[in-house]
Amino acid sequence: MPKQFQPQSFSYSICAKIGEGLHSEVYKVVKTDKNHNLSQVMALKILKSKVLADIWKNEFERLSKISSNYCVNILGWEWISGRPALALEYIDGASLQDLLNLKSLSVLEINLICTQLYWGLKDLQKFGVAHGDLNPRNILFTLQGDLKFIDFGVQGKDLDVLYTSPKFCAPELFYEKKASYESDLYSLGILRKLLLQNSDLKLKSEDLNIFNTLTSHNPKERVSVFLEKKNIFNNWAYSDKEVKSLCKKILIFSLQKQKAQEKTKKIENLNLFSANDAKKEFNWQIFSKKVFLSQWLSTMMAFIFKKILKPHIYLFLVLSCLVFTPASLRINKSIFFKSNYSRLSIFTSDWKKLFIDEVFIGYTPVNYLTLKPGRHYIKWISDKSNGQSSFFISTDKPLVLKNNFFKM
Repeated sequence: MPKQFQPQSFSYSICAKIGEGLHSEVYKVVKTDKNHNLSQVMALKILKSKVLADIWKNEFERLSKISSNYCVNILGWEWISGRPALALEYIDGASLQDLLNLKSLSVLEINLICTQLYWGLKDLQKFGVAHGDLNPRNILFTLQGDLKFIDFGVQGKDLDVLYTSPKFCAPELFYEKKASYESDLYSLGILRKLLLQNSDLKLKSEDLNIFNTLTSHNPKERVSVFLEKKNIFNNWAYSDKEVKSLCKKILIFSLQKQKAQEKTKKIENLNLFSANDAKKEFNWQIFSKKVFLSQWLSTMMAFIFKKILKPHIYLFLVLSCLVFTPASLRINKSIFFKSNYSRLSIFTSDWKKLFIDEVFIGYTPVNYLTLKPGRHYIKWISDKSNGQSSFFISTDKPLVLKNNFFKM
């Protein structure tokens, strides 16, 4: 029996950037094994520096303990270009922040959300884990309306700090720095009040009592709200109608998000098309100028002369415009446009965050970036080195920058 197994190579294809926090960036990716035509959609959470490996390890260990329908599943860990990363279940849906932005949630829909939040926290408690950073951006809903916790508030063993959101943070965390079930209940109380107020719903006396208890400065008092489950869950009643209504809103947000990602991708790739595509685009612009520019100028000149000149002079000038303007405005310089752009590629052995002419263009590797000929300024940031320089690109052939260029 062999002592080790060597895995075959696979790759991650980036579909979209779906989030960014203080220490990490999250991408929707497709993990592909080209040898066997096998692929899997997932979320890849990449930390911004290998210095944060302690936090990465802490989050991996905590998520590995949990087996709950209310928590995002962890699929594994990776090192991506020298940076630690977590492979997570991809959730297609909407966040609680998206639903808050609607400002049209009904009381029964809010009851459905808060009930799921409570049972989710109970599940975490069973596994001895507290969330620690319960806020609207860290709570997702699937297209079926199921709640999922993401981005737990974590801290490294050597760091005397807890990364959390102060607005939803229980007061004891400011000096204890250790999240608990009770501190998560405090966040639940803040979230329920926020949901009600955001939808312009008045707090009833029962809701006010629940809020005051959940946000009590005494952590033990918060648990007492749920000791008599009948009373509170009667107040938090909902029906199948609310489930369907919430799912409909989540689906609408999911479709809007997909369209926004496609639009963003088009904007980001505006200068990344190939030479053939560039030629087609410029030819279309030239055709537009040919058709519309002469007509527009003729119309404007005719309007002006009609107002200030005599009729016979006006008629003479109009005829002149119609005869001479098309010939004088012939724009047929597709060869000029074709030769006015060149392509840049960047390949390095380690990851680099790149800025060209003070515009963020992404991370290495970069393939066929379309640029105008001439001198450009480049700035890079990585875990090994930061720096800036310049390069000259001509129209004769594409330029390729490699490791030697970035050695300072």
